[in-house]
Amino acid sequence: MVTTPTAKQQGCYCRISSDPQDKRAGVERQRADTTALYEVKEWMPVGFYVDNDRSASNGKQRPRWDDLLADITAGKIDAIAAWDQDRGWG
Repeated sequence: MVTTPTAKQQGCYCRISSDPQDKRAGVERQRADTTALYEVKEWMPVGFYVDNDRSASNGKQRPRWDDLLADITAGKIDAIAAWDQDRGWG
C-alpha cells in the first residue's frame, strides 16, 4: 500500500481495470484495506475516489481520478493513499 504518513489531507483512490459485471469486489477490497490502514495510523481520509472497471492504460476516461486531481489542485488534498501505486499511474 502506498501512503504518505505526514500528509494532513489524504484522498484515497481505488480502481480496478476490469469488472464487466459491476460486482465492485476489487474496489471494495481496496477501500476496506485502505480504511484499515487509516484506522491503524489514526488518519482521516478527506474522501474516497473510486473508478470501477477503468483501465489506467487504455486512455478511457477515469472521472474520479480527474476529481481527485482537481481536489489536489484546489488544495483540498495534499496526498494520495492507494492500495498500490499502479491504481493511479497504471
